[in-house]
Amino acid sequence: MVIRRAFAVWLMLGFSGCSADFGGRCTENDECAASEACTQGYCLPADQVPDMGVAPARCGPGDAWDAHGVPCPDEATLALWRFDDGFTPIAGPGQTAPTLTEGDPIGVLRVDAPAFAGGAAEFFGDSGQQYGHSGSVRAAPPFTVELWVRPGAAADNRHRALISNVQRDGDANRRGGFSVIIDQIEDNDPTRYRAGFEWTEGRGTTEVYSDAVLPRGVWGHVAVVVDAGRLHIVVNGEDAEFDAPNLPDRGADLQLGRIADDRDRQFVGLLDEVRLSNSAREVSALQAIGRRAAP
Repeated sequence: MVIRRAFAVWLMLGFSGCSADFGGRCTENDECAASEACTQGYCLPADQVPDMGVAPARCGPGDAWDAHGVPCPDEATLALWRFDDGFTPIAGPGQTAPTLTEGDPIGVLRVDAPAFAGGAAEFFGDSGQQYGHSGSVRAAPPFTVELWVRPGAAADNRHRALISNVQRDGDANRRGGFSVIIDQIEDNDPTRYRAGFEWTEGRGTTEVYSDAVLPRGVWGHVAVVVDAGRLHIVVNGEDAEFDAPNLPDRGADLQLGRIADDRDRQFVGLLDEVRLSNSAREVSALQAIGRRAAP
């Protein structure tokens, strides 16, 4: 799989002589201007391609928080996508992070619009990423999903998956698993979104939503906690509580930016700091983090 990256910060470095299609998508050099090369799927200046090496570590041994006020990976962290230098997740001590198993291009890694220092992953509604299930990556209660999201303009009012472990068995109406989703608050209004949680068992699918508003183009914090019969959706510090679903771990792969085999529900926008934990994180702590993001 070719992972495509676009670093819009390059534009701020004063590059000149680029074609009008600078940063345009490509598969080979012939599709770019003479002074450009097809690099990681984009037309970029041939002699000015910046270093794509690994970003410095943000957490030292034993650190609970990094310099940006974000929790460092702990023993409960099954997978954390920071998008600082790529799309490979890290995991906490004693955990094994999932590995990429399927290769749709995820979109673009952007450093001009991250929620924190480093990068953010941009999705275009036509891509996603699948990570293999492992024994340590269990998505049965208790668990917490936490992420930062900047919604884009979806083409229609279908809800879109941010992270999902929905599993299909060949019949579109028979599947199991959950998805953290966003949806337009008003049909055909792509400027205001709400976050929700969808789960499926057998032929039944249930969705619940927070009433908090996620404006298009604005970073927001979303967390979902499932534990002890209760489900919390925390959006920018606002907590909505529901009865918890029955969610046995079916061993399904994790999906970022999509629901398995459902091409109509792929996410449009940016994600950062996507974290899956095998514990119920304190709602009050998640509220404190989210209040910093409230628009």
